[in-house]
Amino acid sequence: MKSFKQFKLTNGDEIVADIVDSQEDLLIIRAAMKIVETEHFENGMSYFALRPYVAFQDSLDQLQLLNTKHIIAENQPSRYIMRHYAKSVSAMGKFLKNGKTLEEFESMGDQELNDWIYNFIDDEIKEQEKIREELGENVLIFPSIDKDKLH
Repeated sequence: MKSFKQFKLTNGDEIVADIVDSQEDLLIIRAAMKIVETEHFENGMSYFALRPYVAFQDSLDQLQLLNTKHIIAENQPSRYIMRHYAKSVSAMGKFLKNGKTLEEFESMGDQELNDWIYNFIDDEIKEQEKIREELGENVLIFPSIDKDKLH
């Protein structure tokens, strides 16, 4: 059974993770995502995003150990956070599925990297088109990827 928790850590980081197991002073977690806040001062808005807590992992199934002495607060994440978490983990899984390692990305030339990105987007578009066909033409999927508007 999966157990998701949201933690506030002593360094100020806030994370959402799947708790796999616990031991004395450790939690064994996976698919940990850091909540990142960005403020837009001109319109007085705050935006939130989820990013991998441990960068450059090869798999979402890799386990991390979280020392419980670094946890200030713990709670059950809201439905809104869990929906966003699910989308973020899914997107990360699709990205990792393509089998590229950090070293491979770093060794790519500009054109090769550009081609990889466009192929990745093309695959996403094909997947969306397949889903559209299955759902029928009366269903709109948001957000859709418009390759001509990639910046």
